[in-house]
Amino acid sequence: MNITPLQAIERILASGEDAWESIVTLANSSESDITARRWLIGDLGLLVQKEYGKNRLNDFATKANLARSTVSQYRNLSSFYPSEVRQEFETLSYSHFRCAMRLKEKAFSFLEDCSANSYTVEQAQIEVTKILGKPLPPLKLLDAQGCIQSVDLANGLLVVALAPGVDGLQLQGLVNQTVNVKLFETSED
Repeated sequence: MNITPLQAIERILASGEDAWESIVTLANSSESDITARRWLIGDLGLLVQKEYGKNRLNDFATKANLARSTVSQYRNLSSFYPSEVRQEFETLSYSHFRCAMRLKEKAFSFLEDCSANSYTVEQAQIEVTKILGKPLPPLKLLDAQGCIQSVDLANGLLVVALAPGVDGLQLQGLVNQTVNVKLFETSED
């Protein structure tokens, strides 16, 4: 029977031995999957709090090269979602879980909706905002690069040539509608 590194640490602790170095080593192991690493850090944070006290979380965060707030967030999500729930929704990202947690007792059913409807994280955030009855942020209409061709401040005109390949069809329906415009410079490659 194979056991996970986390289970091995739990066994060390159950035997009454000190597992601090093993916890720190595991936290710093090279985990390629960012989602898996977040859950691992969260689970280890729970173990540190249980076995060494909440005051050791700062030490743990420092040793794991993470901010204390990051470790706390990961720990809170690990505490909220048992590993069985995480495994049930393997197709969802960590961000889906974090977003759904805002719904408290309705989080699990919302994760089922996310999975069944293949919600992106952005779609999940919009749905949670609706469920909570909060105002929705403005819908992003276009995120593309372009080149400013001309500026006519007297008439309030700005002409932008969009980069080749940008699908601007969605913009056709916006002619003469007021939109919020933000411009950011890009670095030259």
